[in-house]
Amino acid sequence: MASGENTMKQSGTEGNHNASAGPSPSRGKKLCDGVYSLYEPEGQPEVEIVFIHGLQSDDPKDACNDAYWTTWLARDGSQDNCWPQTWLAAVYPKARVLSISYDASRALKSTSSGAMDLNPFGETLVQEMVFSGVDIGQHGCPVVFVCHCLGGLIAKQIVVLGHERFKGDKRIEKLLKNLKAFVFYATPHGGSKLVKMNPDLARLNNTFEAIQRKVYNNKCKFRVVAEAHETSSKWFSSSMIVEEHSVRYAGFDRVIHVAADHFNICKPETDRSTSFLHLTGCIEEVVTEYQSNQDKIWGLPSLVVGVDAKLVELREKLKERPIVGLVGMGGVGKTTLSKALFNTDWGNYDKCCCLEDVKSHSNIVDFQKQLLRELCDERWNENEDPKDYLRKIRQCIQTKKVLVVIDDVGTEKNLKALQVEAFQHGCSGSRLIVTCRNKAILSDYMLEGDKIEVDVLDNDESMELFRHYAFHAFNAAYEIGSEEREKFEHEAVNIIHACGGLPLSLEVIGQHLRKRNHLLGEERLDVWKEALKRLMEAISLEDDDEKLWSTLKISYDDLKPFVKGFFLDFACILCDAKNLKLTTVVRIWDNRGGLQTLIDSSLIKVAKLNSKLSIFEKNGLVMHDQLRDMGRWIVRELAHKDVHKHIKHMWEKDVVKKFFEDEEESSILEGLSMKNMEGLKVHKSHILQVLMNMNSSKKHSHHYANLRLLNLSCNSINVVKIVLRTCGIHPQNLRWLSLNTTPIRKNHLRILNANFKALCVLHLRNCDQLVELPSSIGDLSSLKELDLAWSCSLRSLPESIGLKLGNLQVLILSKCYRMRELPESMSNLVQLLELHLDGCMELKRLPSGLGNLKLLKVLNLGMCESLEVIPAGVGQMLKLETLYLSGCRSLHTMCEFDTKMPHLHTLDLHGCEELRSFKSLGNLHRLRFLDLGKCSELYMPDLAESVGQLHDLQFLDLERCESLEEEVAEALREGHLHTDHLERLMFTIIPETALPSCPRLKYLRLGYGTSGEVTKELSNAFSESLGNLVQLHELHMRGVASVPEYVGNLTQLKELSVERSGRNPLSDALRNLVGLQILCVTGSRCRKLPEWLGRLSQLRTFTLDECEKLERLPESLGLLTQLRSLKLGCKKLEGIPDSVLGLTQLTILNIRKSTRLTLKEEVRHALTERGCTIFS
Repeated sequence: MASGENTMKQSGTEGNHNASAGPSPSRGKKLCDGVYSLYEPEGQPEVEIVFIHGLQSDDPKDACNDAYWTTWLARDGSQDNCWPQTWLAAVYPKARVLSISYDASRALKSTSSGAMDLNPFGETLVQEMVFSGVDIGQHGCPVVFVCHCLGGLIAKQIVVLGHERFKGDKRIEKLLKNLKAFVFYATPHGGSKLVKMNPDLARLNNTFEAIQRKVYNNKCKFRVVAEAHETSSKWFSSSMIVEEHSVRYAGFDRVIHVAADHFNICKPETDRSTSFLHLTGCIEEVVTEYQSNQDKIWGLPSLVVGVDAKLVELREKLKERPIVGLVGMGGVGKTTLSKALFNTDWGNYDKCCCLEDVKSHSNIVDFQKQLLRELCDERWNENEDPKDYLRKIRQCIQTKKVLVVIDDVGTEKNLKALQVEAFQHGCSGSRLIVTCRNKAILSDYMLEGDKIEVDVLDNDESMELFRHYAFHAFNAAYEIGSEEREKFEHEAVNIIHACGGLPLSLEVIGQHLRKRNHLLGEERLDVWKEALKRLMEAISLEDDDEKLWSTLKISYDDLKPFVKGFFLDFACILCDAKNLKLTTVVRIWDNRGGLQTLIDSSLIKVAKLNSKLSIFEKNGLVMHDQLRDMGRWIVRELAHKDVHKHIKHMWEKDVVKKFFEDEEESSILEGLSMKNMEGLKVHKSHILQVLMNMNSSKKHSHHYANLRLLNLSCNSINVVKIVLRTCGIHPQNLRWLSLNTTPIRKNHLRILNANFKALCVLHLRNCDQLVELPSSIGDLSSLKELDLAWSCSLRSLPESIGLKLGNLQVLILSKCYRMRELPESMSNLVQLLELHLDGCMELKRLPSGLGNLKLLKVLNLGMCESLEVIPAGVGQMLKLETLYLSGCRSLHTMCEFDTKMPHLHTLDLHGCEELRSFKSLGNLHRLRFLDLGKCSELYMPDLAESVGQLHDLQFLDLERCESLEEEVAEALREGHLHTDHLERLMFTIIPETALPSCPRLKYLRLGYGTSGEVTKELSNAFSESLGNLVQLHELHMRGVASVPEYVGNLTQLKELSVERSGRNPLSDALRNLVGLQILCVTGSRCRKLPEWLGRLSQLRTFTLDECEKLERLPESLGLLTQLRSLKLGCKKLEGIPDSVLGLTQLTILNIRKSTRLTLKEEVRHALTERGCTIFS
């Protein structure tokens, strides 16, 4: 802003504000001269939206100094509603909203000639955007530029200068990398009344288009809003300022026209205005793509340096060779480099798969299963011949374009088992990246030139990474100013030299020092000097691994003794128990603070567990393999001289065998992992014989009084029995016992009694021989977590569980298929937080006193097919967050919620076919997920009113609820349904009225009935409203005569399913769905399909089933070059056009139900040769 006073209205009152002091809070916070923050979210943003204004009207209130604000004022009757700050922030509370300020009038040299000089503005703004404290594009989330008029050309200039003049500036490169979309409001790409087409503008357009094509690979998103009304100005008579051809100049085809002039085009009247929805549609697409990509990518450190040149080299080698090896010492960044390439390039492949830390896993079959699952979309059946599955994996690698990363492969044997040879013989563009420390392992599969030696960071890169971790304000308590930092520069130089350029060392030592930033200057300096001294001592080591471990050990050495113990627990014992949840480890250690210290020190990291394991398991703990190896090295060093006096953790088979062979007691042993101790045949007879001999010893001198952690998973019953008896002499300190996947039985578990007074976590997953638990299980008075999942023979629990286990917090009985009843005493488990009974298919009733569990947060009863009644007390569980009853097909009586449930956000009653009444939906005002689908007998007379109280609803399934059809129609007709947050909607009845506005809806399934031939024409109001669902990704329609032409507006649509339609299911407007990937037409009465079908160039799956009148397919079918799966089940269909030979990506052709169809032999042969599987 210029100095002086600025008068403005706020909330109906006027006030003067000194511009030099910055704008009032309502006008945003000034971050620097050219950037204002309009809205900052709590925590990490999921998108940054940057507004760039253009030329101003001749209205005095639109003065150039305030253009960053006034350009974006809404036309809603108020005078100070800056809609990006209000409406947009309300729709995207996790967005960061900023606005650019500059004097646009200075950019236009002459209104008569239209000459421009954008360079000074682009040059200044691109640097201001990445200033410290401004940090646009530095958060790892996508950036969207929203531009009005000349602002669009400024945005282009920013991109061009960023790539040309500021190449090599890491922060600017990061901004440009995260730039994902442009929304142009009346931008004169091809010139206008004010900005004439001239050589400078043409050059800008051409350079920008080249960058978009070569750098962004045409993946940037562009949206255009065009003016539909003429504009009056002091500069010219009333006319259109930016004509149609100009807004479409660069081939932008996502254009909408708004009934506004040039200066009002970016001033919507409401948050339902077309221009606003066009913008939010683009933002939603960017955010959704970003979030979905997070599921594909590997987690990277918060800052990655030194990989750009290596990525270029890696990509160049991958162009020439199918297999490239990354070799180098541990901790040098091989995995980071492979992750970085995978995260940016996975979208260029049909399938992708990452095999992490292969060397550390004893069972290579687990990785073969992962390859089959992720490359071939198949599950491994243990009853089938493994050779058939390996053949399918090889075929997939050779016929599809796949990307596979094998991280830390370990041995040549592992390489061979993972079908690496297939990459050498394929012709589909499949690529493999292998990381390892010993390059000799790769010699049989690649030439020396196909390997990349991943070297350490140089001094500048090391300093950048170290500063990030040592000074970056991860936590305000640890932040120090730039002047303070200068005092430590000399020590920092020495520290990075001592770290030897190893990224892992720099991260760990940087985190270690950052946590001491709260100390006073001299005291903090002493800490740095001490760290440097210890680093220098590590340099003298000759072994690379030991040198790295000595460096990492500095962070370990500074931990408090009890936290050191936790670190060694995890490194030696717990990390072998895969998918341990964070909450489980907290229970084992009974110390959240110690675990948090390890997480804050980067010694343990939180990772999202595979969501396929369970919808409730989210946060798991992982440890870098080098940190794990360092922990084990520390233990070995302590035990080097005398195992029995110093070793606290044992996990290696040879060490365990020798330990028991010596037949001596160990009073300090704390952790013992004997997982799969019989997994290697060479050890089987030895370890069992040793244990048998030890057990028969008359001395019985094996006292393990301090044993806290014991993992006996995946062992025979002989090993389990002997070890339990031996350790059962003094079990008073045992806190975690894992017997997963063992043939344990009731009599074996009797050893677990009151002597195990510290045992708090007992894992008995997948114990398929376990029919009952002994009553002595109730003597485990400290037990907090009991996991019996997949113990499919278990029939009941003893009463003692409820009578004595008063501290139990988590009880997991998932997939205990034979579980028939639960003891009434379970109502005494007043500390229980989670109860998982999903898949207990024979369970008929719950304890009547279940409502006494007042602290319960999760009650999971999914697929309890025999369950009939939910006890009334469940409705009084005020702490309940999730009630999962999906698939309880016999349930006829539901509890009622007579009081408001302040925490319940998920209620799933899907498929409760016998449930007839449920009255208290209105008290569940916090619900985000409500599934009443297939509750065919359910009647709720107050449904419309109740649904109207669910303001936060994101998921709603009312499909095939025949008794609720009128109530559903009323809810839609009267506008009771709150749809601002709704993302998934399913219902059977299709109303005559329009659908409500659903700005975030991604999935919609609707349709009539379940059988018969009746189809219905949709009302115009309803059809038109479908076209407004601009964020829709999936649309499933049943029983409609045809898909409305308005669906052609849904350019984000990825999947379309049409079932039981009329003669013309696909209207011509659907040709615009060029992003469609899945198309399914079932039970249609159509005789032919339109030729425009070939325009759906992204289609990957096409199904035509039970279309009994369909006689031929269009020739344009061959244009679907991305098609992978084609299923044809139509009785009258006699042939496939020869153009099908153009389907080079086709892997599945299913014509089994097309009984008249005869496939030409030459077509069959050609498809089979390409690797296509034909079912006929």
